[in-house]
Amino acid sequence: MKIIQLSTFYKPSVGGVERQVEEIYQHLTSNGFKVRIFTTDASHSLDKRLTISTEEEGVKRFKYLFGFGYFFRFSLSLIWNLLSEDFDLIHVHNAHDAHLLFAIIIKILRRKKLVLTGHNPFVVDKAKRGSLLSFLVSFYDLVLRLFAFGIDKYLALLQSEKEYVHKHFGIANNRIEVIPNGIRDIYFEKVKELVPDNIFVKKYNLDKKKWNLVVGCLCRMDYVKGIQNLFVAAKNNADCLFIFAGGDGGYLENLTNHFKDLDNVFFTKEYIDVSESLEFYAFIDIFLLPSIYEPFGITLVEAMTQGKYILATSHGGPKEIITEEFGEILDPLDFDSWSLSINKIKNNKNEYITKGKNGITASKIYRWDNVIDKLITAYKSI
Repeated sequence: MKIIQLSTFYKPSVGGVERQVEEIYQHLTSNGFKVRIFTTDASHSLDKRLTISTEEEGVKRFKYLFGFGYFFRFSLSLIWNLLSEDFDLIHVHNAHDAHLLFAIIIKILRRKKLVLTGHNPFVVDKAKRGSLLSFLVSFYDLVLRLFAFGIDKYLALLQSEKEYVHKHFGIANNRIEVIPNGIRDIYFEKVKELVPDNIFVKKYNLDKKKWNLVVGCLCRMDYVKGIQNLFVAAKNNADCLFIFAGGDGGYLENLTNHFKDLDNVFFTKEYIDVSESLEFYAFIDIFLLPSIYEPFGITLVEAMTQGKYILATSHGGPKEIITEEFGEILDPLDFDSWSLSINKIKNNKNEYITKGKNGITASKIYRWDNVIDKLITAYKSI
């Protein structure tokens, strides 16, 4: 089977969708499928484009023509190439991808198959988009409902997304599968122990013994990740170290200025790789995910594999992933609740470190060997 994975954003752009597309490509090709990735030169910043290279393995990258907002970028050349590219199935990522409607039309004209992984954009609060963008998204969704008959299989990350798509787009339940994001195998190999040459000790010169509790978040430094909402928690828990690991997603300078007077807050100011992320999880005691909205929560599941107790946002996927056995769900805008929960955990540290280990077993359903089998079955069912 010849498959096109279509995603407006792809590495070196950083995000959950980008990572999933890369890993789906790797797993499908290892299973004998012929896969090409169609993407653009878009980054998540309108004033920055990625370099187009012919040397990217399995990737055809096209210059986008125009864009607005955080995610909408449109490439006419990508659509043009879909008209002639040899494929059996096209797998589009993101229900609000600018190319989706055109891909559906091309699929119909060429009598091909189309799969859509929505990546749950429906958790975004309309107030966060602003009136104009909210109107455009609502109009787009109305048009998509008219074309939804051309989607052979919709892949939802969560049960709530499946229910939303069935209700609002009229897609039959038997054409919707719940297939979560997959997590790299390395996270399941073992729980990483804190060792003297840990990167946060050697490179970043942090001394864990100075603090009663170490909490952390691993993400791009972006407004929607909600780091700014932890100011009260950090101020009220001055004996706790807050580590925010990740590169600039357009909001890093704002965040460093916001926290500049707090000595217990540390930013890596750069992205860390997979092996370094394992060292991050080994260094922290508690994982935080305070996103204003979070469609799924890949790093949350990574933290589960490493046995970390979790405090996570109530807006989006985390409330369907974690349980009270190893975590808590909090309103990202209830600043005091984050402060109080961290204080509670700090005073009962060993209890919560032990509870966090309950997440290890729960994380195993997100292994790639489970996820890719479901994906291949979905492809073959069409």
